[in-house]
Amino acid sequence: MAVVLILLALLANLASLPAQADDPVCGIGIVATGDVPTPKTTPPLPWGEGVVQDHLVVHELIAGAPAGKSGLLAKDEIIQIDDTKVAGMKFKDACNLLRGPAGTSVKVTVKRQGEPAPLSFTITRAVVPISQ
Repeated sequence: MAVVLILLALLANLASLPAQADDPVCGIGIVATGDVPTPKTTPPLPWGEGVVQDHLVVHELIAGAPAGKSGLLAKDEIIQIDDTKVAGMKFKDACNLLRGPAGTSVKVTVKRQGEPAPLSFTITRAVVPISQ
């Protein structure tokens, strides 16, 4: 049974975020969830090690970040990042594809409720304002 794993990247992934103000986080500015099944391992898998079954869900858009300016919406289902389908990827690897140097672009393909076909957005990565 698939369970929604909330990407509390702003909390659970703080250890991987840069510690210095001169080393900012760059990406598209979303909080995502993934349809990652509950692992039957003890102890549980570390954060992000679960495998995405079908898509990531845009849970929240970070104010002022590129994703919202591009037209992405909360509840959009990310099915592809650039030329890579997210199904079968580790959750953290899919999220890492969205990050990159400021000024570089990434193509995000989503399924959106009410739309007959997937939508694609080319988003220019930028420094993402993270409030801790």
